[in-house]
Amino acid sequence: MILKTIKINKLTLDYIKPDLTLFLRKRNLFFFCLICFCSFTTVFANEEEESLKLIEVHPEKKRNVALGIGLLAAEYTIGPALAYATWWKSGFVWDNPLKYIGEREPYLEDNAWHVAGCAMITELHYRILQGCFGSRYAVVLSTSLTLFDFTMVECLDALEKSGKWEFSLGDALSNVFGIGFWTFKHYYPTAPVDIRVGIRKWGDVISLCKEMYTAGTDFEQFQTKNWDHYSILKVEGIYRFDRGFYFGVALSKKESPSSDNLWGVTAGWDIVKGLKSMGYQNSLLETVSEYVSVPISFTFWLD
Repeated sequence: MILKTIKINKLTLDYIKPDLTLFLRKRNLFFFCLICFCSFTTVFANEEEESLKLIEVHPEKKRNVALGIGLLAAEYTIGPALAYATWWKSGFVWDNPLKYIGEREPYLEDNAWHVAGCAMITELHYRILQGCFGSRYAVVLSTSLTLFDFTMVECLDALEKSGKWEFSLGDALSNVFGIGFWTFKHYYPTAPVDIRVGIRKWGDVISLCKEMYTAGTDFEQFQTKNWDHYSILKVEGIYRFDRGFYFGVALSKKESPSSDNLWGVTAGWDIVKGLKSMGYQNSLLETVSEYVSVPISFTFWLD
């Protein structure tokens, strides 16, 4: 039974079955306010106040709260807006997302990208929370934020009205694995294993650049065209040896319309790690090389 119905700009909204699209528009404002609140308490927290334990900060750390607020605000406003315009433009239904379990991208490279993507985003969250806010609990908060973000993406995929996407259990498990892998690497940074992304078909890099250019200049055309970026890119799991040398496996996808997996064996010399062994160090490049392949390498694809 509908208690009350109101109209706002020709949009009918009732209290029993609210429009999820309207709810998501308000969600950005909610998260922005939540971020501001957490940041405010971080700035004015006193070391002796037990009630602020979760965001307790290192007094010796130099904080940049304004930068942290800006980065998190961008993530929870610009990010959802772009995702809505790109993948969810048909809107959403109000239902249980677990009713729509399926795999619309059945190739394993998609799962591998979720693993690598969660590791990257968790690293970004950690650097914001630890570097900008100086939180003592940056590990717990960063992993929780990443898990929340990627789980919400799966839920919204499932609830998208067109039925183009579904709740992928493979993606959800990959998200957990990626966050777990980042946590392992955080506590054991010298472990000689990495999961990182790279380019398989260097001859098609121009096509990849054209895709990004089209997204920025003609978004409608970008939405209507099927871009085969999965076959251009790859994900590697590698074991590092001394002086930048490594060996591992690579995963990609065969060219569209095929959805078959493409496995490979890769070996090479990581330029950044190699230069580090020679005494040339750069912390930013070292972090990038943990997640992005910057090598002189050879990959034998088992086609």
